Amino acid sequence: LATGLQSRCIDEAIKYALEEKRFGIPVCEHQAIQMLLADMAINNELSRMLTYRSAWELMTGVSHGYYSTLAKCFAGDAANKAANSAVQILGANGYNREYGVEKLLRDAKIFQIYDSTNETQRNIIAKNLLDRIQQIGSISLIA
Repeated sequence: LATGLQSRCIDEAIKYALEEKRFGIPVCEHQAIQMLLADMAINNELSRMLTYRSAWELMTGVSHGYYSTLAKCFAGDAANKAANSAVQILGANGYNREYGVEKLLRDAKIFQIYDSTNETQRNIIAKNLLDRIQQIGSISLIA
């Protein structure tokens, strides 16, 4: 769900940035906007990859929850960053219900708090890392 919200934020931000002009040029041609869009795309792809890795572990029976915890935490944070970036790209229109981005911003917050907060997820991740280093002397989690 969080990756889908990120994708929607990217779509809305790009659509607006292509159509809207500032200082006589399309918003999408401003380097600061391009940086925001690039970061949104990077985080969306990483969220998707972590989700796929988590699903693969569940399907193959090797899951111990580590990658699902990483996916939930990272994708939730990335959804919030994407929504904030989309609002920033739209400027004052980002708060206008006509564009729908303001709802995405509100909806994104749930991914950081529902079914255990991201702070709790980070504690689980850290515990996994500490257990791993004590068991085998390495934090490498690639099987």
